[in-house]
Amino acid sequence: MQSVCLYNKYWAAVIIRDLFKGDDWQDKVDSIKNAEASLRGDVNQHNSEEVKSRLRRIDNTLGHLRLVVKAVESAIQDQTQLLRQIHHDENDQKCLQDLRIVDPEAHKENIEKTKGGLLKDSYYWILDHDDFRRFRNDPESRLLWIKGDLGKGKTMLLCGIIDHLKQNTS
Repeated sequence: MQSVCLYNKYWAAVIIRDLFKGDDWQDKVDSIKNAEASLRGDVNQHNSEEVKSRLRRIDNTLGHLRLVVKAVESAIQDQTQLLRQIHHDENDQKCLQDLRIVDPEAHKENIEKTKGGLLKDSYYWILDHDDFRRFRNDPESRLLWIKGDLGKGKTMLLCGIIDHLKQNTS
């Protein structure tokens, strides 16, 4: 700026002084270059520190978000487990309730009355059958398979077997 103002006012003096390096322009240019380099260094350092600071804030935020996501994930897993348990408990309760609705002994007596009573000869034959004896005496054979068409007397046969087993266990 100084050189432009001086040149416009005293152009002849500037040329003469320039010949003898009276104004020492080179030192002034070097001084400006040094100031510019120093300023650039300060700006770069400031920018670098600012970037580092921002990156630290972002890292802190991400760390917090990771913790939040883990907490949410854990809460979802806990909720899912609880819902499974509730559903399982509801199914268990319904099953138990369905089993408790009917008193098996009263239901058996009701069946016998409805069908006209239990005839000993209608079921007594099974007590001497090999399959029934194996069922009663062999610990490896704990299943007695009764099959037949509708109305053939399977229910009454089982009522008789139940009565026989109750008499022998008491």
